[in-house]
Amino acid sequence: MGYARGDGAIDAEEYESAREAIQQAQEALATASSGNMTRNIMRTLKETAQAAPKGATVECPTCNTMFTKNHPRQAFCNKDGQHRCKTRYHNTATEQRRERSLRFMR
Repeated sequence: MGYARGDGAIDAEEYESAREAIQQAQEALATASSGNMTRNIMRTLKETAQAAPKGATVECPTCNTMFTKNHPRQAFCNKDGQHRCKTRYHNTATEQRRERSLRFMR
């Protein structure tokens, strides 16, 4: 049985392999020391969250909290109606963007 996605379908085996990738990413996150490695882990978590079907419980790539997807394309939690995790993720996507966003957070 495949899960519906905007660009095709994934089967249960692909979903399980994505879950394994999350676990590996979490282990790497615990030992990560560079910002580049952290961004790669966040990217992997985001892709895995996007691949999960609507109604699945997934981990937010930014704050690592578990949430239930309300929309098939949702990849980040939505705490208090804000999109803080999504904004934080995209503000750290590249080194240039990260440096620029840090100037505005001070």
